[in-house]
Amino acid sequence: ALRAISGLQTGSEMTPGVIKEAENALLSWENSNPTPYAHHLLEILTSPSSPTAPEIQVPRLAAVLTMKAMVGRKWKDRGRLSKKTKLILLDIDTKGQIRNVLLSVLTTGGAVGDYILDRNLSISLIRDKTLMTTIGSILSKIGSSDLPLEFKELVPNLIHYSIGSYAPIDHSVDVETRFNATNALEFILADLCFKRLLIYKKYVISISSDYLSDLVNKGLCY
Repeated sequence: ALRAISGLQTGSEMTPGVIKEAENALLSWENSNPTPYAHHLLEILTSPSSPTAPEIQVPRLAAVLTMKAMVGRKWKDRGRLSKKTKLILLDIDTKGQIRNVLLSVLTTGGAVGDYILDRNLSISLIRDKTLMTTIGSILSKIGSSDLPLEFKELVPNLIHYSIGSYAPIDHSVDVETRFNATNALEFILADLCFKRLLIYKKYVISISSDYLSDLVNKGLCY
């Protein structure tokens, strides 16, 4: 289904009817079983290309875009549905894995629980600007819902990678890693600055107090 909506299928397979059927199938899976659905998307993101068929592309971007939509619908109950409508949300453990895998893919690669990226794949993904921008956007959505009470390591980790305090997975992607982290950080802080509740304003002030001088002095050196 993801191959269909991402345009990786060709010829007669790619018809509007096939695409619509694929979209409906994915949405049905999300609504009925969001937790295994989310794990499947993470598996696609971290799966290497087949060594016997490298020409067959893994639909990573489609998986990430699908996850972005799912996070908006299944991360938190915002009271948009009537009490008679049962809303199945992502469970706590799955949300934790999504947070950790996305942050890892954006910065370090490597292993996160059951999801393992080899070194070459990690470097390749870090260089994929479209994929990294989309992941940064998802982290912003998650941060907007979770911060400052949950996912507390998100902003400090992004800051340390953006200013070079934490080493990238490989020196050859130092600039890309810092750019990706800075880009995601900008998304997150922009979202938080628009929130009106005092708790968010205090959080942004505390981040500024703790890290602004480092961002100014080190963050513009690359």
